[in-house]
Amino acid sequence: MNIGEWTTRLALRWPEAACIKYNDLELNQREFNERVNRLAHAFLKKGLEKGERVAVLLGNSNVFLEVLFALSKIGGIMVPLNFRPRISPL
Repeated sequence: MNIGEWTTRLALRWPEAACIKYNDLELNQREFNERVNRLAHAFLKKGLEKGERVAVLLGNSNVFLEVLFALSKIGGIMVPLNFRPRISPL
């Protein structure tokens, strides 16, 4: 089992269980899985194929997790980029 299957299995087993809370957004397992599936289909519609890498520049949020799981479902590879600037000492 890969991590792309996690959201599906959890949504089937505990659809109404709390999953994500970010600011005012609260999603249960079913809602989170639905969002991940919509994003996975959008990636496929744009022509993303299995094994392709996608660079992602995001802070900590529900979107980061949605992208991670959506790419995993279709066999894509997430490449997270550091959004914090590197400050060198003077």
